Amino acid sequence: MGHVDHGKTRLLDAIRSALRQLGIRSEIYAQHRDPAHPDPGKDYRALPPRFNGWLIYHHSVGSPVANTALQHLDRLIFCYHNITPPEFLAPYNRAMAALLQQGREMLPLFREAPVVWADSEYNLQELRELNFRSGTVVPLLVDAEGLQASAQTPAGQQWLRRFGDGAVNWLFVGRLVPNKRQDTLIHAFRYYCQLINPQARLILVGSGINAPTYELEIRNLAQCLDLNHKVVFTGLAGLAHGLGGIYRAATVFVSASAHEGFGVPLVEAMVFNLPVVAYRSTGVPCAVGDAGLLLDGNRPAEIAEAVHWMLSDVRLREAFQAQQPARVSAHSF
Repeated sequence: MGHVDHGKTRLLDAIRSALRQLGIRSEIYAQHRDPAHPDPGKDYRALPPRFNGWLIYHHSVGSPVANTALQHLDRLIFCYHNITPPEFLAPYNRAMAALLQQGREMLPLFREAPVVWADSEYNLQELRELNFRSGTVVPLLVDAEGLQASAQTPAGQQWLRRFGDGAVNWLFVGRLVPNKRQDTLIHAFRYYCQLINPQARLILVGSGINAPTYELEIRNLAQCLDLNHKVVFTGLAGLAHGLGGIYRAATVFVSASAHEGFGVPLVEAMVFNLPVVAYRSTGVPCAVGDAGLLLDGNRPAEIAEAVHWMLSDVRLREAFQAQQPARVSAHSF
């Protein structure tokens, strides 16, 4: 049960499928569901007021789903994926910022849940600071096989043809929202193009639906820096849209994100043995581990130079890539 977004859908599907395979009756209840999904679950209001079972509740933004979950607190498995600090969204989407704030304010109400899960050590530490009961890290899962298959689809092959022109392809996958700091990436990419390698491209995969003015801002930034022909905004791209092909076409995965509860795309990049360079912020180290280059600073020049170092030093790159299969295995179905 939870407020289901695109990124969480695959996780909920995997949990429901695993429970059903074990012979346990399981259903998804949510406020917003995807009608195009073959098994979208049910409206949260259809949850029986009294039922003989456990409720796995995925907490995110404030919503009436949380109030329903609180009615079943004695049989609740509280699952926490982190909540973006509302100050990131406030200048761009006040309504969303208010929901994020509400979600954070409701967190302490779930302290007495008998079972607590967090999908990273970073998220679990946040709950400990709020005096939650002892919790358990339940890792987020990556559909490695699905990603590989996606690269072979017509859509995936189309991305490969489009980006397979020999350019150095920087890639970042994530919603176009200010905490992901795509603006910093664009500045870092400009430095890289001007002073290191002009034959490069920055591919930004993700939707700006939660902060459309931020998307407009970074598109204008790329244009003002004369990079609009080098920065590609693909929009939302999932497995059905050939996401695996984009990963396969990339040269390096680069993250300047200032806030992540975990960062699934960091592990998805490792499915394709992509070198990873990322700002060491919040939950990012939980995803990267020792399989990528983590930066203590988030300055554009530092990011660009780190990417150059990663791509030009074969021994360094191969040392990180040798650790990636273990990271992928730890987060695979």
